[in-house]
Amino acid sequence: MIGKRALRSRVASLVELFLLLGGVPLLALLAPGPLFWRALLWGGSAYAFWRLLGQIDWRHTGGTPPAGWWRGPALRAFLVALCLLLYVLLAEPERLFELPRKRPGLWLFILFAYPPLSALPQELVFRVYFFEAHAGLWT
Repeated sequence: MIGKRALRSRVASLVELFLLLGGVPLLALLAPGPLFWRALLWGGSAYAFWRLLGQIDWRHTGGTPPAGWWRGPALRAFLVALCLLLYVLLAEPERLFELPRKRPGLWLFILFAYPPLSALPQELVFRVYFFEAHAGLWT
């Protein structure tokens, strides 16, 4: 039998998940303008960071991966890149490498800024925050 505190924690997690996975997309449909989006982005990021501070077990973010962990993702990335290359060559060959040719500065910015400014925060939020903050739902 689940205690009252554990039940409240599970209900709070379910409400939070409902708001994040249901409320945010609903807001996306009804959003009034760009200022709203900025406020939502910063507010949501601040909230996720606040929740992370007290709940992260930082051992989940580091450590030594098992040997050969990269083979599966590397093979999938290669196959996806090959399929995309073939598609662009067949469908719109004039657009192949358009971004680095026409806007090399933007291409370099995306190349170097995306991993630390987008991919890493997403990894922290979805691996650490999501699974640790809502662990009571699946344990």
